[in-house]
Amino acid sequence: MKRTNAQARKKVKKHLERYGRQTNFVITQRLVMHWWSALNQAVFDGSLPKPVEIVVKPVKGAYGETLPTNCDNGSIHIDPELSTREFFITVLVHEMVHQYEMVHYGEMTHGPKFYEWKEIIEEQVGVKLMRDY
Repeated sequence: MKRTNAQARKKVKKHLERYGRQTNFVITQRLVMHWWSALNQAVFDGSLPKPVEIVVKPVKGAYGETLPTNCDNGSIHIDPELSTREFFITVLVHEMVHQYEMVHYGEMTHGPKFYEWKEIIEEQVGVKLMRDY
């Protein structure tokens, strides 16, 4: 059964309250896709298309990145060594904002369109949207 936006928001916030500081977890493609789906519903009303691929590997000079693909869905890369569950979700939602920008505007920036999401994300799921971590 598909969660409503409010249920998805509650799930993310409750998870972060309980497990946000947890450090003993393994980031896998399945984990990334699970939280991508929850965040897509909670923050983006389920509007983002699934990424072409989820890649879990070290990202040079970053904790994550979103790369353009031929079909506009993008490819999300997440570093497997993120320190806490909260940090993992923070990095993932940051990359999802870039995915949203790519799908809707054809570009990814850290400009005004990116920061339009700052208050929404803080209110909806309780993490901060920042340029750098």
